[in-house]
Amino acid sequence: MGVVKKRQPRSAKKQHHDEDTIVVTPKIKSKKHPIPPRTGIEKRRSLVSKAPQLANHILMIFVGQSAELVTVHSNLLPDATQAHINQVCAGLPTYQLPGEDPEIFHIYRSWLYDKKLYTIADGDRELERAGRMSVHKDGEWTRIAHCYLLGVTLKDERFANAALSGMVEKTIAADRYPTGIASDVYAHTSSGDKLRKLIVDFHVWKGLGGWIKAPHDDSNGPVEFIRDVVTSMADAGGHIYREDCEAPWAQDLCGVYHLHEASEKCKA
Repeated sequence: MGVVKKRQPRSAKKQHHDEDTIVVTPKIKSKKHPIPPRTGIEKRRSLVSKAPQLANHILMIFVGQSAELVTVHSNLLPDATQAHINQVCAGLPTYQLPGEDPEIFHIYRSWLYDKKLYTIADGDRELERAGRMSVHKDGEWTRIAHCYLLGVTLKDERFANAALSGMVEKTIAADRYPTGIASDVYAHTSSGDKLRKLIVDFHVWKGLGGWIKAPHDDSNGPVEFIRDVVTSMADAGGHIYREDCEAPWAQDLCGVYHLHEASEKCKA
């Protein structure tokens, strides 16, 4: 008679196998992805608290003779600017500034949002021959000057001051100064104006007075400008020739040139 072996349950077999067998799981090497250098990563994230605070109210302003539409969040404008626009446009169905240049107003609008002056354009710098001397004409000088004039007109001292600082920045970077905007600036400003003073000081401290005799636009006046340069040359005396004497804009740009009747002083 044959012997019948009892079959073990599957669970018992598995348990016995697990007790007697050591299963080694091989380590799978993951493919390492190279991390790009930190300098190559553009920072896209920022704190919620640093997000620009934009109001829901938007001004629709028609600028220039062509009535070009420019929109601006009203909370970005200082109180003095909003009051000026309301006064100029009183009684009109829309805000209209026909006397302003749309190009300059767009620069102002961009500056309101990120505090940068977008005044550099391709082909700004041109070199012209005038007799034996080279005269540099650069459209950005005029653009920056008009930004200042717009800031004064709109009573936004912050924008006017940014334009003044931008002109100094350009002068230092290019190692040149404007020599063809005096007539334009003097025609739209009055005695004691900050941009007038800056242009005169450029001619005195940067040009040492020589450019008012050179063949370029500023050498033709206006007469008041020539007189201001001559007077400032006499006041500065021999200091303009000394290397240890800094120009006024290098000593105290904010204190000497900026407007702060309704705005806070610049931070040091």
